[in-house]
Amino acid sequence: MSSAVSIVVPARDEGLIVGESLKRLKTATDEAGILTEVIVVLDGPDQVALDAIESLNDQRIKVLQLSEPQGKGAALRLGCQEAGSEFTAFFDADLDIDPTSLVTCIETLKAESRSVVCAYGSKLHCQSVIFYPVLRRIASRIFHFLVAMLFGIRCEDTQTGVKVFRTKDLRAVLGASYETRFLFDLEVLVLLGARGAKFVDCPIVITYQYSSSINIGSALKMLTDLARLKTRIRTRSKVLEVIK
Repeated sequence: MSSAVSIVVPARDEGLIVGESLKRLKTATDEAGILTEVIVVLDGPDQVALDAIESLNDQRIKVLQLSEPQGKGAALRLGCQEAGSEFTAFFDADLDIDPTSLVTCIETLKAESRSVVCAYGSKLHCQSVIFYPVLRRIASRIFHFLVAMLFGIRCEDTQTGVKVFRTKDLRAVLGASYETRFLFDLEVLVLLGARGAKFVDCPIVITYQYSSSINIGSALKMLTDLARLKTRIRTRSKVLEVIK
């Protein structure tokens, strides 16, 4: 494989932010001596982002674009299908997460045994440096509690936008994933966990850039999405048991 890590960067209506995020990302990985390919997936038309990426003039950056917005999960799935490296990473384009956090995840997973298939950034790690609004901290804690209760997954933080997978293992479950929105990461982790895969948490540096948009409506949507995912996974498990 030509690169050690394929980094999938989903972006929706990020505009110039995408260019700045990619510059920081490449600086961090280059300084760490990590050979990468970067796959940017634009979730819908975004000419400003396209121009910003083109201005970087970096042949290691590949751009894919969905004809219309389909969701972060759809963008990540498309990027994963194009990944051609031993490891595949997810990294959000919104400048919240310091790209050195991705380097930490990459180096951690490389050092782990084969049974560990994912290294993920965790806001709950004791060494993480977090600048986050109180409301979002509370919402994050509630979400983590619900995930643990519903899915029993051994992963402290499923939604932080930095993860690194062994590509072979990730591709083994992609075909069984259906999520197109923000629960794609959780679904992938649940599917990997069902195969006996292990995960390791890593510290991150995160500074939330924008004011919180959490409200009653978004909280209720989160609950219904979790319930829907739980129902689908349970139904799928029963079908597989019958087939066996």
